[in-house]
Amino acid sequence: MNINERVREVRSALGLTQKEFGQKITLAQTYLSQIEKGDRDVTEKIRKLLCLQFNVNEEWLLTGNGSMFLEDDNSLLSQLSIQYNLDEFSRRFIQTFIQLPASHREVIKDFAASLFDDADSKNSSSNLEEVQKKKFMQMAEDQYNEEKTPELQVSSVKESDVG
Repeated sequence: MNINERVREVRSALGLTQKEFGQKITLAQTYLSQIEKGDRDVTEKIRKLLCLQFNVNEEWLLTGNGSMFLEDDNSLLSQLSIQYNLDEFSRRFIQTFIQLPASHREVIKDFAASLFDDADSKNSSSNLEEVQKKKFMQMAEDQYNEEKTPELQVSSVKESDVG
């Protein structure tokens, strides 16, 4: 397999059309098609763009040795970001959510579930926004109180022991 065929392998592995793949690295679909067929060379610039944009292992792209994608903590997230065309905010939101402690993720999941329930039962978007804000603030306050309650109990016990 040569480098042109490996470019096609990368695109296929990501589940992208030639047009989608080309847009992400600023190549016309026809140009990319010519690369994949071997009618055009893969320039250094294109090679670097592929590796940077899609987290491709440059050694694999050049020689076929090693794995197709670089392995790091964000490689799956990077692939999902590409596949679903996530903007930077969405990517960071998902990454932050994943890194939260389970209890914090539950708060966000409960909040999202309540939004779905409210959206089903409400028709007015302005009422829905107010309900969403109130629910979010209540859930955040409840979570804060849950986290602070043990500290207050410990400090109360210490104060009573002193007196």
